Amino acid sequence: MFNEVQRACVSSFAVLNEDKYKYRTETPWHKNGSLGVFEKISFYHDFEKNRLSPLARVFGVPIEQVKDLAGYIYTHRWNQSLGSSSKPDSRAELWKSRRNNYDPFDSRYSFPNIDNKHFYTEYHLLLEVASKLLESMPVLKGYDDGVSAWDEWLEEYLILSDDKALLAELRDPMPLQKPVWTTRTVDENWQWQIQESDFIDIMINRNGAEFWLNVEGSWSYYKDGKCEDVSFSTILVPKELSQSLLHTTCSYFNHLDEVYLQGFCGSVYSDNEQEFSCQEWLVTNDYESELESKDPYSGTIQHRPMTVAKFVSDSMGISYSHNKKQCSLISDNSLCLENKYWSEDKPRDSNSYTSSGRPVRASLNFLKLISHKLNVDVAIQINIKRSYTDSYRNRNNDDELGYLPRYSKTFILSADGRLRDSRKSYQLGKDAT
Repeated sequence: MFNEVQRACVSSFAVLNEDKYKYRTETPWHKNGSLGVFEKISFYHDFEKNRLSPLARVFGVPIEQVKDLAGYIYTHRWNQSLGSSSKPDSRAELWKSRRNNYDPFDSRYSFPNIDNKHFYTEYHLLLEVASKLLESMPVLKGYDDGVSAWDEWLEEYLILSDDKALLAELRDPMPLQKPVWTTRTVDENWQWQIQESDFIDIMINRNGAEFWLNVEGSWSYYKDGKCEDVSFSTILVPKELSQSLLHTTCSYFNHLDEVYLQGFCGSVYSDNEQEFSCQEWLVTNDYESELESKDPYSGTIQHRPMTVAKFVSDSMGISYSHNKKQCSLISDNSLCLENKYWSEDKPRDSNSYTSSGRPVRASLNFLKLISHKLNVDVAIQINIKRSYTDSYRNRNNDDELGYLPRYSKTFILSADGRLRDSRKSYQLGKDAT
């Protein structure tokens, strides 16, 4: 059954003739009681289908009513005529020379890389229409019972993160220390010249006398047509089974000849009670605002901070910075976990490659504390893959070889600070044993 607001909204869009509309009743958008007449506006098909239609579904109203409201705002509140949206954009010369001629255009699957006047107008018109609907209409439930359809819709169009910061403000400087291969001349066997020591060097970094370990995330370096992709993953393993896990990672592979630590964790969708299961202890929100990433000053970073799972944080006692990039122990206010987002500047050519990274590092003391309090070991996997990006000869050679699996190595960290793989062990801060 319609409530009074819904009746007013529906009756306010009565059609009088083919080209004119009038508001017959006093509505939330037209409160002076007089009849308002406005020209019928035809929006671009993509704007109607990809922007106005999803908004209409949030409130459960027909698309025609949302179009009428948009037309009323455009002509009456903004005092714009039908021809005003087609005026030349004075900024067009700024992107006229770009190689990708589609950068200024919106599409079904993506926002434009350049917000020209046309998109700028549509974006702000859409938000004002949404504001009027929210003021007067009830919101439908979303797919998730805990999130409304409005919140789901709004996330796609926000340009600020939850902490009210621009994405560019969260960007970190490029690391001073770069991979050794980027500073040397490499030969044709560069792809296969990955040493055992490379994994240790990539995983461990020091902050003065304190040890930190990269435990999650990834980075990619590009130099002279070459690319090195590095990724990290980590899980918690019952102590009595950590050695078995090490040996298993050396012998078990999937159809891609690769092994993933997450495959040893229990599924949240499974009802089977298992005596043993590894656990993922770092989690993230998979959602990422595409509109935020269009900011040229943000480079190519992604804002998806990893946070500590509840079963760990309840035992540790931790707090987060306002932007969730950093995590500290409440007991002594010491920094224990840190998200980094870095990248080179965004290139003018959208087809160019950009070095970027989003590694997550944890302090050795924090990892040892987790291991001690939860009676577990920490398994850390490092993956390295090298490839060519712009050499036809080398890329063609890769095609002949087929899919090339990444180089992968798993380590186990114990509560005493001992780091071991399937053959060696290292005491961090002391000589290897």
